[in-house]
Amino acid sequence: MDTPHGVSDHISNLIEDLNDCTAVANEIWVKLVSTHNECGDITKLLADYVKQNSKRETLTTAVVKMYEAEITNLKGDVCVNQLSVNQKAKIKTEMRILEDICDQNIRGCSVLESAESINPTLFKEMLEVLSEKCPLVYEMLESLVVSNPRSRNILKTSTHKILCGLQTLGFMSNIRNSKTINCFPLMFGLLCISYGAGERFINMLQSMGLSLHWNTM
Repeated sequence: MDTPHGVSDHISNLIEDLNDCTAVANEIWVKLVSTHNECGDITKLLADYVKQNSKRETLTTAVVKMYEAEITNLKGDVCVNQLSVNQKAKIKTEMRILEDICDQNIRGCSVLESAESINPTLFKEMLEVLSEKCPLVYEMLESLVVSNPRSRNILKTSTHKILCGLQTLGFMSNIRNSKTINCFPLMFGLLCISYGAGERFINMLQSMGLSLHWNTM
């Protein structure tokens, strides 16, 4: 995060004042030494030098404190831009819940039972469960795929984008743990086969985590 313009200006002004103060103190010191060498009265010059040096120390302290504050802010920004330990743990917990959501009783049952489970409202129902049981993952998904919540596009609505994101998340869940019973690879593989995909293509998708193996299906 960049330093706020006002803060940057304040530091610059302090440094400028410090440089001016140092220059004046140096001039007084030169006069003081010269007067002393000439056996003149240095009382006033000495008082002026002490006063100017005190001012310089005050400005130096102020500059140091300003930089310390900025360093603290920068360190804080690093923490803000990273997930906390609790957030990481929460995401892992919700991803395990997502694995259960992705098990829609489609794999391992009869063709008739699978056909009954795959219905037009399947993904919407899964999305509702996701928003209820995995609020953090849902919010992350929404932030990633919805750029403008007020968009008037009647085809690519926010709900449509989140549904597409859910399907991608389902595949990610399968990649994360291929031992789970995930319905997405099966459904996508069957969809590709229905459009004429052959064994090589399906097995290529399987290597990417997007489908089951041809022999498995």
